Amino acid sequence: MDRHELLSLVRFTFLLLCVLLTFSCRNTADDRRMAQIIHEADSLNRNDIAMTNDSLLLMACRYYDRHGTPNEQMRAHYLLGCVYRDRGEAPRAIDSYKDAIAKADTTASDCDYHVLGCVYSQMADVYYQQLLLSNELDSRKQAIQYAERASDTLGLACDLKSIGATYILLHQLDSAENSIKKSLSLYRQLGMTEDEVQSSTVLMSLYVEKDCLENLKQLIDRFESESELFKDNIDLPPIKRQYYYYKDKYYEGVQKLDSAEYCYRKIYYPGMSFVAMDPMYRGLLSVFEKRHEADSIAKYARLFCMVNDSSIAINDQEMTARMAASYKYNSFQRQAYENEKEADRAQMILVILFVTILLVGIFLFIFWNRYKRKQQFKLNLLKTDYADATEKYSRNLHILQLLEESHKAVIQEFQMELDNAKQENLSFRKQNNEVKHQFIEQNAKFELEKAELQEENTLLKQKIEDLQSHGDIAGTVNVAHDYLEESIVRRVFSLLKTPQISLSENEKKQLLMVTTQYYPALIHDLKVKGHLPPLAIFVCILTAANLRSSDIANLLSVSFQQVSNLKQQINVVLFNNSTARSLYSNIVRHYEIYLG
Repeated sequence: MDRHELLSLVRFTFLLLCVLLTFSCRNTADDRRMAQIIHEADSLNRNDIAMTNDSLLLMACRYYDRHGTPNEQMRAHYLLGCVYRDRGEAPRAIDSYKDAIAKADTTASDCDYHVLGCVYSQMADVYYQQLLLSNELDSRKQAIQYAERASDTLGLACDLKSIGATYILLHQLDSAENSIKKSLSLYRQLGMTEDEVQSSTVLMSLYVEKDCLENLKQLIDRFESESELFKDNIDLPPIKRQYYYYKDKYYEGVQKLDSAEYCYRKIYYPGMSFVAMDPMYRGLLSVFEKRHEADSIAKYARLFCMVNDSSIAINDQEMTARMAASYKYNSFQRQAYENEKEADRAQMILVILFVTILLVGIFLFIFWNRYKRKQQFKLNLLKTDYADATEKYSRNLHILQLLEESHKAVIQEFQMELDNAKQENLSFRKQNNEVKHQFIEQNAKFELEKAELQEENTLLKQKIEDLQSHGDIAGTVNVAHDYLEESIVRRVFSLLKTPQISLSENEKKQLLMVTTQYYPALIHDLKVKGHLPPLAIFVCILTAANLRSSDIANLLSVSFQQVSNLKQQINVVLFNNSTARSLYSNIVRHYEIYLG
């Protein structure tokens, strides 16, 4: 690849990154906007503020269906259902709640069971308003199950109270009593005394139905003694005056008809609906029937019939409104189908655009990967040459050292022979000449071999310096230089002069810690990949420092053969090589450790 092609590739890659960055910024802005929509809708829903506009939540649902997590999708569709609930569009609300349930991933560990329980609870409320009691029971049981899984004690108490009321309508009184008592117990555990005593009115209606006057009296006494509604000894607010009906039923049951009449009349408040008047006139009619007062019976029978007929008319109007809402929902479904077709077309365009960008990205990736492989191949050749030169340079230095030691030993031997010849004075001149001649020959041979090795090392040193100028190798050499300057590493090399002293356990720990810091890949493979014992790890570290096996044996207080066996084991595990001799060169090549 020439320079012009490389510059073109860099420009194209830069433009592509700019486009991707623009899309990323847009997605981030969309995330923030959708999160704000969900937060505001959730806040309105929590504060019981009616929501009537579904456009923003529809947009949020579409966005999270493409980009959101299951919990985000579930929450968006749940809040959309709450909008339709507030608008009185029961079928659309039910459909949105079912969509929310379908989005939930109950197998995930982070599933939001609290929201899922709220979905089922709200859906049960809508079914209850439509008098679909069997559907309401199924949804309420699911709400109770998920409230328990989410440890939502308050939600569980509310659902148990609601399902108890439904059981009363279905005349399943034992199930109703059991559920309501559990609900009151949960309110008591939460310390919500006011909610507990006010919720007990549902249980009062049950005891009225079962004619359990003693239990009803206990609930009435506790209600009046603990509820804050009676704190200032004033009449109950209109929405709570149904309580007087239950108290009336108790008085009527114990034949206290005057008290019953008084309480029935307290149910009345200005502007009350016909539905609210029904229990009042029903109770007064019952009282006067027991007193056998014909005029009052006739009066309240007429009023009761009028109120009852009006209640039936109101129910008919509500049923008509529900049917109208269902018809309106069908028209909305047709419009939604048209909108869905438009969305599918737009989505297809986006898919085509995405596939195009993906293909371009794959082409660039293949092109760039091929270029990197070529560069890596060249770099590997340079690293191999550098490792070979470094190893040969270190070996020649060692041979030169041995040669000098051997030469000194020969010279000492010749000197001893010369001294012996002088002392014995036997053929002194002849032996003296022979020794001098051998001395001269040995010096000449030594100087010749020394000159050859020095010349070769000069070339190798130049080659090493040239290879070190390469960026990647230079960085590796700098790391090696910093490693060799560590105090524990210098301590290791200083101990080579005193073979009788070995590394202490503390020094071994320091050496392992420093080596892990500079060459973490080597230590990781030794511990994780190889599962090698600690002694093998220290043998590998000292081998990487180009120490001889005898020196390693002295430093670790082990035998030479044990060191050789461990080298062979390390070489097999790390490099699949069954010899101990090539361990150093394999470490240099694979982990780029140049410490020789």
